[in-house]
Amino acid sequence: MPRRKKTEDETPRTGHNGPSPVAFVERIERCKGELATLRGKYMVACKGVREDINGILVEAEDEGLSRKALKSVLKARDLEAKADAVREALEDEDQTAYDNIRVALGDFADTPLGQAAIAQSAA
Repeated sequence: MPRRKKTEDETPRTGHNGPSPVAFVERIERCKGELATLRGKYMVACKGVREDINGILVEAEDEGLSRKALKSVLKARDLEAKADAVREALEDEDQTAYDNIRVALGDFADTPLGQAAIAQSAA
C-alpha cells in the first residue's frame, strides 16, 4: 500500500489522535520522584525502630534464646494475624464457608482446638 504524502500544513502524528503524552509522562515521573523521596524519609524514620528490634534480639540471644527461632515465631505470629484479618474481612456467610473449607483441608488439626476435636471424635 503506498504511503500517503504529508502536506506542509499537517503536524507530525504521535500515533494517536489525543493530546501529547509528554505532559502526562512528565507528571507521572515527577510523582514517582516524590514517592522515592517519601520512601527515603520513611526508611530513615524507621531506622531507629529497626535498631531497637535488633537490640532486643541481641538481648534475647544473650539470655540464651535462639535468634533464628525467635524471628521465626514473630513471623508466624504476623502471618497468623494477617490470616485472621483476611477471615474477618469476609461477610458472615463467607466466614462460615471459609471455616468449612479450612476444616476440610485439615488446617485446624495443628491447633489446640483442632487436636481436642480430633481426640473427641476418636473417642
